[in-house]
Amino acid sequence: MSGWPTQPTGMACAQPFGPGCRQRSPAWADAAAAGDLALLHQVRSPEAYRSSYPVLGRSGLVTPTWPREYGELGLDQATDHVVRGKLRAARLVTLNIIGIALAAPALLQYGTASQCERLLPPLADNSQMWCQLFSEPGAGSDLAGLSTSAVQTPEGWRADGQKLWSSFANEAARGILLARTDPSVPKSRASPRF
Repeated sequence: MSGWPTQPTGMACAQPFGPGCRQRSPAWADAAAAGDLALLHQVRSPEAYRSSYPVLGRSGLVTPTWPREYGELGLDQATDHVVRGKLRAARLVTLNIIGIALAAPALLQYGTASQCERLLPPLADNSQMWCQLFSEPGAGSDLAGLSTSAVQTPEGWRADGQKLWSSFANEAARGILLARTDPSVPKSRASPRF
């Protein structure tokens, strides 16, 4: 496959779907190209993919539009579309989707440079999983019924409440919590996030 952007040095294969990688694992490349997920799992188990994922994450291909200062490629949206299409075609799915799809955009928009430097690389290489802490007893995912609160303290934030379903919590080191931070705002108008 052609059309890959220039990759940072240090990758096992300069082009993950290029001739060098295909020579190392032709059965995997053939299974991915055929879209045969059962055969792909025989050649490369989900566990093997998870253990090799940090190389893909550190290459910048998992998060190609993130800024270069955080170890990524800083590509434009059009090139990102090409990269993601090639990853999908090769069955190289994104791990840590909560962190990448939900936490990272918030960090990139509202986080400090220090927070981004510390938190984004482990998101990209899947060394630090994130979960979502949204649903509550009696409210489900209805944000107007949210009762968990968060109060700022000198040490940070103190959350009080209960969550009943948390995607990927069994694997996560960090989470995205929805909590009320201003009790004076009516529940129907509140936009809780924390």
